[in-house]
Amino acid sequence: MDLPPITFSVDIAAPREEVFAYFADPRHRADWQSSLKRVEMLDRGEPRVGIRWKDHTKVGVVAELETTVQEQPERWAETGSWRGVRADLSMIFESLADGGTRAHVEAVIAGEKTYVVLALAAWPAMPVALRMDVRHAGRIIEGRSG
Repeated sequence: MDLPPITFSVDIAAPREEVFAYFADPRHRADWQSSLKRVEMLDRGEPRVGIRWKDHTKVGVVAELETTVQEQPERWAETGSWRGVRADLSMIFESLADGGTRAHVEAVIAGEKTYVVLALAAWPAMPVALRMDVRHAGRIIEGRSG
């Protein structure tokens, strides 16, 4: 069962290349994603399609993720799974006239069997939490830019 997609945009006062590079690197995730305790890289090397990692959450869930799209600096996407729950996150980066970037975000979450209950229980908080996390990442990127 697919839950309704989460879609929103966030403006970040930094060049598109910097915004893309930050979000595309899973090693940054624990800095901006509030639910994470740490990231465990499963593959070595620079961010790329196929790179895999584990997100260790503060509540004990360990999800496996993989980059599925990396079209620098326009588009990046990942897929992740934990038991019967799957989440797909994609971002499109648009250059703004003032030199900043608009990050268009879409997340789709689906659950199978009894795990759909877990996804449904967490659903009301997901859009708010994801938007807050992306805005937090934007502030980090802005602080590093320039």
